[in-house]
Amino acid sequence: LLLGLFPDQFPYLYQLAARVAGNVLSGGGL
Repeated sequence: LLLGLFPDQFPYLYQLAARVAGNVLSGGGL
């Protein structure tokens, strides 16, 4: 849904999600 509404922001959202996931996996939390 979000990708359809904001297709231009997908790269940014992907990078943000990847960064958050990396922090969580490394024990840094949000």
